[in-house]
Amino acid sequence: PVTATARAACAYCASPKAHSLCTGCKLVKYCNRECQKAHWPQHKAACKAASRKATIVVIDPSDMGGVPTLYNYKSGNTTTSSGGGALSGMKPGASCTIKFQRPIPAPGCKMADTLMAYNKKRTIQFSLFSSYPSHARIFAKIKECASTGGIKAYFSSTVNAKGQLELDIENMLPVPPW
Repeated sequence: PVTATARAACAYCASPKAHSLCTGCKLVKYCNRECQKAHWPQHKAACKAASRKATIVVIDPSDMGGVPTLYNYKSGNTTTSSGGGALSGMKPGASCTIKFQRPIPAPGCKMADTLMAYNKKRTIQFSLFSSYPSHARIFAKIKECASTGGIKAYFSSTVNAKGQLELDIENMLPVPPW
């Protein structure tokens, strides 16, 4: 099994500057194509096993809510995106990491049934709702994420040929530095 710490570095040379996810399992990173090719003989079996284990959830843009207002608990600032919205700028085949976060309620208030979703640059932002069956599966996975207190999780995502977002919810990514 690949640990979160291991996934932050290149799987071949252990450089912390790894930035490309394996296109098969999306669980390990590489510095470049050369590192990925050199590591393939060792990674091949684990990659294929992880790919078979993947649980892909498909989200149609018509099922995505509007751009959420984000509150930063560290700074106290509230931000509404000026970014492109749901899948703006992502062409079919494009991949990125998306953070899904349950809003943290004020003391004494109930947890909202909405998820905020966005990428690092906030060029992709949307909301999901627990009342949609595919969205409910994402809510359930986030609740299982002990390292974030069941509040947030990061998933690899890809836009398919129909313009829908595909998430591998079985393989949560490590918490990135953003």
